[in-house]
Amino acid sequence: MSTFWSALSKTYQSPIDAIVQVFANIAKSNSVLVSQKISAEDRINLLDIIQRARLGLQTLLETAATASKNPESFRAIKYRPNMHIGIHYPKQANEYAVPNNCNVLAGENKHR
Repeated sequence: MSTFWSALSKTYQSPIDAIVQVFANIAKSNSVLVSQKISAEDRINLLDIIQRARLGLQTLLETAATASKNPESFRAIKYRPNMHIGIHYPKQANEYAVPNNCNVLAGENKHR
């Protein structure tokens, strides 16, 4: 943990504030993405909301990687499909009203 904290201190002026901000951005992104209704302001800023959360998380993951004995395990998370899909949500929201309308429950694909 002290190695991670040391790496955080090199990356951020205030590590605790940065972590809280990243998690607040993730909460905002998740809230907008699963909502049944998006405000006009959030719709306009949807891509920025999503990218801010994901880039913040990716920075924390990279910081953890630099402090880890197994850095590739942290870096691999940055390249998972659920990180990439975020850039497609604004287009889905334009077509289907809200991104949540595109969610499919596990196993639903087998009904084809």
